[in-house]
Amino acid sequence: MEDRYDGIHFPADPGPLFDGVLEVDSRHANREELGRQNATLATHDPHLFRDEKTGMYYTSASGPGGILRRSKDLVHWEYVGKGLRYDAPPEAKKWTYYSEEYQAGSVWAPEVTCVGGEYRMYYSVSTFGHRLSYIGLAVSDRPEGPYEERGAVIKTTEESPVNAIDPNLVIDHETGAHYLNYGSFWGGIRQIRIDPATGLRLEGDEPEYGRELWKRSHRADRAIEGALEVYNPDTGYYYLFVSYDSTLTDYNIRVARSRKIQGPFVDHRGVPVSHTHTAENPDAVGLKIVDCVQFGSHFGWAAAGHNGILRADGHYYISYHTRAKANLKCAAQQIHWMIFDREGWPLVSPCQYSGEALQKIEASAMAGTYERVVLGPPDGALCRQSEPMELKEDGSCTVDGTEGSWRMVSDYEFELCAGRLTERGYVLASYDVDGFGRTLALTARRSDGLCTWAKKRMEGCVCAGING
Repeated sequence: MEDRYDGIHFPADPGPLFDGVLEVDSRHANREELGRQNATLATHDPHLFRDEKTGMYYTSASGPGGILRRSKDLVHWEYVGKGLRYDAPPEAKKWTYYSEEYQAGSVWAPEVTCVGGEYRMYYSVSTFGHRLSYIGLAVSDRPEGPYEERGAVIKTTEESPVNAIDPNLVIDHETGAHYLNYGSFWGGIRQIRIDPATGLRLEGDEPEYGRELWKRSHRADRAIEGALEVYNPDTGYYYLFVSYDSTLTDYNIRVARSRKIQGPFVDHRGVPVSHTHTAENPDAVGLKIVDCVQFGSHFGWAAAGHNGILRADGHYYISYHTRAKANLKCAAQQIHWMIFDREGWPLVSPCQYSGEALQKIEASAMAGTYERVVLGPPDGALCRQSEPMELKEDGSCTVDGTEGSWRMVSDYEFELCAGRLTERGYVLASYDVDGFGRTLALTARRSDGLCTWAKKRMEGCVCAGING
């Protein structure tokens, strides 16, 4: 037993949360069956919300009728089933019909929000590679539905400058005005006004396709989608999260912020993200907070993106889907803890959430060997492979082959300096289901603006579990 971990409460082993992820094949029936057996699997575009009436947590995800899952603890999930009566509503299927080969059979990225006691599900219907798309609204008096159609919110054609998918409702914290963010590729992310009474588009709202929020440079492939905007009352900023690149391979999550719900949004370097053409490297725009990573000998998680955000009891959680690097045929749902740093930027834990919370961590417990990843620009690999990092008891460290120093700056905040770079972040006593077991998980941001993740190797550690 290593007494330097005495007093640290690590979450208990949550069990095999991702069993079956390497067995998924390309057959739709196989994916759905595995999703019923293990509710973290066969999950694409999970939006996270909590029912304030019952305290139950839910995710709503892409699939026939919009697939709902529920949980009591954000760790263990149960498959509920589809929220809509139809795999894809008839009006939406008719609008988006492109050809026999391209016709909709499900809904994409459904998002559930409770407004005045009414549960509203915004959903999109489309086919891959086309702008013939439809965003609709369905409502229910229960979070699990069934949701009844209320009508179309916005529709696009092949001639439209934007694509009507991935709806996200956001409410102005000062005025109570409702807005809907949407879009992907082509015209990027846009925003329209919503009538709070009906949940449909506000009559007379202009321009036709809404206000531009985030557009990717034409020098990149312009893959951008999955917009999610939230207000943080502690920082006074609205945060706009988006996903870049391919949902099948190198998906990653980025964020920008604004004092106003309609923007303009800027990233951590002050770069406006609404510019179509920019002198900046298009791969560097937006603070990248989630990426494709492989720690140690684990198979690695690729295609990490399309997130939801939940604020519950003053804490933040982020949901997103990801794919096993060893089997890219099915997306799995992940929930991670998230905190805002001293400069008001979100940092995400590298570990799947298992019940951890901030607590005092002594410097003596921090010392040791870690596996570390820098969420940097594309390097040609599908997943970023971790590299060893050493934090020594005397306050020295070795990071990326460079000697430096480190220290604790609060009960759960650390700072390390190596070469000309400094990074500051947070430590969480976690249970890593990807093979590390009980570990200290580090999430930080460097002085060059890149985020870092690390997990401590803790062989032989005997620690107190939260659940017993």
